[in-house]
Amino acid sequence: MRYVLLAVVLLGAYVGIAVLLLRLRDRWRNRHLPPVAAELRFGTREYSDRLRSPHFSQLEGAMARRVPESFKELYSEVDLVERSEVVFIPPHASSIDQTWPVSHFLPADALALQEHWPGVLNQRVGFAVDPFGDLYVVPTSGEAAPDGPVSLFHHDGGDQTPVAASLREFLSWDVETEPGARRRFPD
Repeated sequence: MRYVLLAVVLLGAYVGIAVLLLRLRDRWRNRHLPPVAAELRFGTREYSDRLRSPHFSQLEGAMARRVPESFKELYSEVDLVERSEVVFIPPHASSIDQTWPVSHFLPADALALQEHWPGVLNQRVGFAVDPFGDLYVVPTSGEAAPDGPVSLFHHDGGDQTPVAASLREFLSWDVETEPGARRRFPD
């Protein structure tokens, strides 16, 4: 019994030290990052103001590319872009696994480009984030941008998952809260 207790104590100490070292490493790596300003934090009044006042010319100037008209139309739907924790449900969905969750929408301005993977989105622009931090994107163009496909750009590898044939199609799907979507597709 003594050895079991000793083993449990040693295992607990080992795990505790590992967690402490990981937290110290994260603090060390992020020491140069400035504190997050209010306009960058989702849920603040400043962030909401940015959602309600898109700056398409500023965004296009920063990218030197054009965004699709459907992207601009999205931000005219203020009630939608101010929502969070919603699920887009395609007409063919038969389970919760075939839906597309959105944690929150992104402001349409140059600051949003700096916030979300600068340099990675050279031919795409993000408009929403899923609960895992992956970015919903549409393609941009040097000329009038077509209403191209919506993809989910994964932050942990850079690969993309096709979502919808166009942003207009994506926006035409039913939108539910997460609990509403779960009730719609009981296990």
